[in-house]
Amino acid sequence: MGRVLPKGAWVAVVALVAGVTLLGPPLAPSAEAGTSRENVRSIAYAFLINKHGGWSGPTQGRDPRPEIINRIIQADPSHLRITSAANQCDRRACYTLAPNRPSVRDALMALKEAGIKLGAAINTARTVGGKRRTVKDVVDHACRMKKRVGRLYDWLFLDFMRSQPKRLAIANRIKRGKGCPAGGWKLITNSSGYKKSIRMPSGAAAHAKRFSLLVGNRKVVRKRLIKAARGKRSVLVESDRRFLRDVKRKYAEAWPILKLEAPNQTGAFSTLSTKVQRSLLKRWAVASRRMGFKVIHPLFVYPAGKGHTVYDSVREGTYDLIADLIARDG
Repeated sequence: MGRVLPKGAWVAVVALVAGVTLLGPPLAPSAEAGTSRENVRSIAYAFLINKHGGWSGPTQGRDPRPEIINRIIQADPSHLRITSAANQCDRRACYTLAPNRPSVRDALMALKEAGIKLGAAINTARTVGGKRRTVKDVVDHACRMKKRVGRLYDWLFLDFMRSQPKRLAIANRIKRGKGCPAGGWKLITNSSGYKKSIRMPSGAAAHAKRFSLLVGNRKVVRKRLIKAARGKRSVLVESDRRFLRDVKRKYAEAWPILKLEAPNQTGAFSTLSTKVQRSLLKRWAVASRRMGFKVIHPLFVYPAGKGHTVYDSVREGTYDLIADLIARDG
């Protein structure tokens, strides 16, 4: 299991960091000794911030519940994606993912004080109403975010990259920070839908893809997952293995990552029994150690908007296992 905090420790941590400003240049990333690869010891989901900078997770009154922050700190992932994907930055509105309440800011700063690198996310493909985003639109949006909350978020998750034909230009400009006074971002790409013919950007810290085992008709997927949990079929399919091989061969500086797509795949995962969920989590972890990739562990997914299913590992009975798997990742 990860780090254990005494009761009320989150309040004490918040008191230490409440006066820290969020403005300014980003913190320097750590790297593995002797390599140029980002030190992604472990990575998890905790979707708790909506695109307006509001708290989408459990509340106590109007403020974040301290228990969920304590749980994340105890699990101790090195990297944590914590926001929904911002998808608009124009004259009408610009979502920078800056916390919209002091209590939200304090909760995130407590996670940072615990040494967790927080990740923001941006929709690179579509804006409000489904309109396709241009290179300039996405790059300017990332710069506005960096200027507003540069010290809060350590890395940026480029979402929906498969649907963005200009993905290479977008990633290269955001990474370099060209034309942005606040500088560039450390990047992780969502490369779900990857095909061998598709080029991904170089210089990213990691490339992530959804588990193909969960792609398809829900009833078919459910039967497939139960078989995999019972050891009657592999938890990986050939498209997963091909992705892992290609990342290692073509993008050696980046970690290959497989994940449950949030919120759709995490929602489907939550419909399985706790026993099946735990078996799949264990089997994916064994595969990751054997094949040298990372898994994004689903701690908490509280998606913004209607119609999406929450995934709460405490409620699902998987938190203790996930915390143990995160500790073993290191």
